Amino acid sequence: MEIGVFGREHGVTAATDAGRRGENQDATFWTAVSGGNRVGWDGVLEREPMPDSRDDMFVAVVCDGMGGLPDGAAASSLVAGRLAEWALSCPADSLDSMIPSFADALEGAEAELMSLHPGSGTTVSAILAADGGWASAHVGDSRCYAWWDGFAWRSRDHSPVEAMFREGMISEDEMNGHPLSHIVSRHIGGGHAGSLSVSRILPGWEGLALCSDGAFGYMPPSEFGELLRSGKTAGELVDAALERGSTDNVTVVRIVARNIS
Repeated sequence: MEIGVFGREHGVTAATDAGRRGENQDATFWTAVSGGNRVGWDGVLEREPMPDSRDDMFVAVVCDGMGGLPDGAAASSLVAGRLAEWALSCPADSLDSMIPSFADALEGAEAELMSLHPGSGTTVSAILAADGGWASAHVGDSRCYAWWDGFAWRSRDHSPVEAMFREGMISEDEMNGHPLSHIVSRHIGGGHAGSLSVSRILPGWEGLALCSDGAFGYMPPSEFGELLRSGKTAGELVDAALERGSTDNVTVVRIVARNIS
């Protein structure tokens, strides 16, 4: 879908697939207010435009229910659903108001999750945008990627293997196949919503992506980076991950800036 926010056109694609697993424990959505109309995708269907008087804004979320814990699908669905409800009326005047509002909504979703599905858990990764500013926010190992001309960035996983990589104990290439690669140190449902990591995204980016670990965890980081920059849609990125042997659920939301100044 093509959307215009903050005076710039963007192409947004999104896809999710259970892959080789019998159940898809990922949950995702994106929504935007563009020129007085709210548009988006609810994980299955694109939404019909609806009038919305808020300023231009954008929100995308990927949640990956934790398969090693009970009710992974219920956990991701509940958290994504509550954040989707929040996005229908969230502050859109600035990131300074949107980010703490998102954090409060996430803490509320976690409290509900711990009450209804104790012992379950999910990651969350989000892209938030208001008043021309963009940010990522995450708990766990679902990632945000951003790329510019000659430069790329990704969020830092909350996981033991990320810590080992940052401390120089292993290379980034060794993270995917490491025996601890399936373990996260923070997740929603574990009391970690208050430990949300937020990063402001530098302006002038060419593209952004949210991904569950089923998308990037089965190929070298350099290869995944090339795929992100290649112009493939989210659905094509999901297919590429499955073709390269991903045995997990795979979810991608991809945003591309059309007119970069």
